[in-house]
Amino acid sequence: MTAKVGRVDHPVVAVHDLQQTRVQYQKLGFVVPPSGKHQEWGTENLCIMFADDYLEIRGIGDPNKFLAGVDTFLEQGEGLYSVAFNAKSANESYQAGVASGWASSRRSTSTASWCWKTAPWICISRP
Repeated sequence: MTAKVGRVDHPVVAVHDLQQTRVQYQKLGFVVPPSGKHQEWGTENLCIMFADDYLEIRGIGDPNKFLAGVDTFLEQGEGLYSVAFNAKSANESYQAGVASGWASSRRSTSTASWCWKTAPWICISRP
């Protein structure tokens, strides 16, 4: 498969406790803005901003909603959960993954190894 992606946009780290993680990063000297929520998902995040990218720290806010596999990942422990890549066309990148057999051709809200967004980036997650 020819990658249809540009640069790494941002890494995503999954954690059990966002507030404890916020305090830890603040003690390390990072400026940590208030947490955000993914619309229609049960995940929340902290985004530590840098000049050209950011670090997303993701946790579970509402376990009754779609969690993009964060819950399954956290059963094994915390850590690097996903990497989002800048893409000219997330849909084209996704279709290239399907054509290569690497991504599922079924778009659903189940846990998947390949995520896509309408925004110009894709993310590849470790289930």
